Amino acid sequence: MFIRDRDLLQFEPELFVEAVLAGQTLAEETGSISGGVLTAAGLTAEREVRAGHVVVMGRRATLEVLERVSATQARVSLVRAGASGAQIVPYDVVDVGFRVTTFEPQIASAHAQLMAMIGVDLEVIGSGGLGRVATVTNPGELARLEAMLTLELVFSAIASVRSAGDAWAARAEMYARRARLERQRARAQLDTNGDGVPDVVRALNRFELGR
Repeated sequence: MFIRDRDLLQFEPELFVEAVLAGQTLAEETGSISGGVLTAAGLTAEREVRAGHVVVMGRRATLEVLERVSATQARVSLVRAGASGAQIVPYDVVDVGFRVTTFEPQIASAHAQLMAMIGVDLEVIGSGGLGRVATVTNPGELARLEAMLTLELVFSAIASVRSAGDAWAARAEMYARRARLERQRARAQLDTNGDGVPDVVRALNRFELGR
């Protein structure tokens, strides 16, 4: 997958507050933050709270998980401009309710859609059926489209249990339109021979050029 939960925040800062209905709750309890480390019993390995997940502290304070420190601790940050940015240490708090919700099922579904658009899932390279599958070498450039597809799925899921004409349906349609526009722009660079160097550039669902 080209994105994680934290990458959805640049499009929908309130997503993990407003759209919990469509997500999966990994943890919901009380924890404390000291020096940028969240401590809580519910961060056990079985819950799989890990880097890229989003924590909502209190009612609306949104943090991203940078890494698991131990079974009960995770290093967290205020939301950064990019996943490679330095930690922005949040204020220390004691015994505050928090929730970790993930939209990973929707991200996985969106990723599958994107791979089908590119054709990578059907791309078996090599004579004699060697079974080498093409690799996308520019995932960062496709992350925006994957996010749009994910958000369409999230809002569509909520709209499906609401009345017709609900605002959630309008948001789902907005992201569907944005995804269509992004799809026209996006290009996937593929390594088809396993040497780590892209040798095909493909517009979604058709070849653009090759060598």
